[in-house]
Amino acid sequence: MENGARSIAFPAIGTCKSCSRGLCRECAAEQDGGLACRNRCEQEVDQLTALVQYSATVRALAEKRFPAQRVATALPGAFIALFGALFIWAGFGADPRIWVLVALGTLFALFGGYLVVKAVLLKPPR
Repeated sequence: MENGARSIAFPAIGTCKSCSRGLCRECAAEQDGGLACRNRCEQEVDQLTALVQYSATVRALAEKRFPAQRVATALPGAFIALFGALFIWAGFGADPRIWVLVALGTLFALFGGYLVVKAVLLKPPR
């Protein structure tokens, strides 16, 4: 650029997947997951590609197991709510000094109900 010399600009053919720099044909290294800066970002692009593939695999597993997750949340909730109802029933039928059973049963019933509602409202992974 000194002495009035002009640089020749090469058109960018894409951007590096790792550092987002514009790449000409000479600087670009084609990786499986996209373009990378030659001798600079190739390893990072390979790692990013592996991470994206791993995320896709995990997502597919999550979608497959979603119905089981809903059941795994609802069943313990229903069991806890049932125990709560039994504690409330036992507390009302017992000596009035055993109010702790009613209080404990109410807490169990509320928590169990919360788990059941949470399971019903559970949304599948996006």
